[in-house]
Amino acid sequence: MGSVAIEDVVDKYKNLLAYQLKFETLDAVPNFDSQKVKLLSYLSKEIAVSKRILEIDILGWLIEFGQISDTEIKSRFDDAQYFYDAETLDSVERILNMSYFMKGTAEKYGDLPLIDRTNGVWQLTDEFKKVLSDNTFKTYVSDAITAGRLNLLQNFDPSVRFQIGQKYLRTDVIKMLDWDKEQTGQNVGGYMKRPDDKFLPAFITLDKTDNYVNLVAYEDGFINRDTMVWFSKNQRTLKSPTEKLISESNEFGFIQMFVKKSGVVAADGKDFYYLGSAKVLSAEQETKRDAKDKETTLIKFEIRLEHPVNQSLYRALTE
Repeated sequence: MGSVAIEDVVDKYKNLLAYQLKFETLDAVPNFDSQKVKLLSYLSKEIAVSKRILEIDILGWLIEFGQISDTEIKSRFDDAQYFYDAETLDSVERILNMSYFMKGTAEKYGDLPLIDRTNGVWQLTDEFKKVLSDNTFKTYVSDAITAGRLNLLQNFDPSVRFQIGQKYLRTDVIKMLDWDKEQTGQNVGGYMKRPDDKFLPAFITLDKTDNYVNLVAYEDGFINRDTMVWFSKNQRTLKSPTEKLISESNEFGFIQMFVKKSGVVAADGKDFYYLGSAKVLSAEQETKRDAKDKETTLIKFEIRLEHPVNQSLYRALTE
């Protein structure tokens, strides 16, 4: 009998409480108030299935020890060989105090800051401590932390920002590239640069569905295991700000490549394989006809991957 992945549970249900209600009697499930139910959604989506272990561990340490300093956190990260950089703690702070999220997401999660960080010292907020005084709810919080840690340590390498060959959602990538604010999948689309031009994650779907406006992007694909053809969004020229930056990206680091085979979610999910960084070998402006038979300009990029794609993944993506 196969096990159920926690990501599948959280994707189908708002939170683990809703999953429990599906299979147990009403009497067996706690009757939490709306604030706690919303916080369970946060814990399910942002902790239990997180692709970054840092939020998980900091929250766990705060529940265990009461407070912890930036210096202590970095020391613990170093001992555990976790990846972090100069921006990481600020990013984690925004996730745990809810300031990262758009208004709608924050409200869905209860809009209650879990932590306060002042002068490099982290503590749980009084509001969250009050919620945790319910021992039954605290058990759900502990379970989310434990499940998140196990899932990550069994399936991911926390010593790198992204693990080549592993799968990530657009929302995972934006968070893990330390964006100041949450971005919708629609805003990100095929690619999006960070406002300070430090990173540009690109999300390529090789086999498009008919609802893609830019059907010439069927030509996105591999030339070989370390070289790809990639088309820009519609109505772009070599003078368009983002595309100009991409065309001039002749070193690894800026462009981060994520690829999936099919645009059919039922067949290939919502997440993308990470292929590593890429640089541009050439960029040509072209005129094509889109799905509505209208003339459009776009850029054809030929890119080189920093690391050739693993042979088995390459076959899975191209055959």
